[in-house]
Amino acid sequence: AAARRWEEPQAAADAAVLVSEDVVVDEEERPPTPACEPEMPHTELWGDVIKPGLGPGATAAADPGECCALCLRTRGCNSWVACSNEAACQHQCWLKWQKDPRSPKVQNKGEGVPWTSGVVHKDFDDGTRSHEPGDADFIALTTSEGTLRIRLHPDWSLGSVQYARKVARYGLCTAKCEFYRAEPG
Repeated sequence: AAARRWEEPQAAADAAVLVSEDVVVDEEERPPTPACEPEMPHTELWGDVIKPGLGPGATAAADPGECCALCLRTRGCNSWVACSNEAACQHQCWLKWQKDPRSPKVQNKGEGVPWTSGVVHKDFDDGTRSHEPGDADFIALTTSEGTLRIRLHPDWSLGSVQYARKVARYGLCTAKCEFYRAEPG
């Protein structure tokens, strides 16, 4: 397959995007389009909340399939929990992130649990991608205030630079990503 420059989809506010003129990805290396995995009735999955199902900014869904569709469209979401009993919890839809959705962590399970959960195999590091030093010299951090172009210095902290490249390239940054400080240089 012919190689082409990898174009990241339009970044949402507060997202990291890889910027490099020499990065190419073969079409065969692109991950398959994620889909909703089979639903897990009477199961509540654990995970970091990306969008709550209750309170300010809550998401609601008429049924578990709609909740999974919301997860598919939400950056950082790879697991979801939907209410299966309207009397118990209305139409709550919790969008969550798990470190590895292939082995989801279960919070509660059983006939009395009013939740249906599921996973989507996206927005996690499955360990199959290579992360070579020298991939990119900069990443761009897009915030509501504008875009910051950040120069990476592997000679200062190779591990941090490799991690920042991986987060930017594969969209691993969820609502939980934070930058604590910048080094002068």
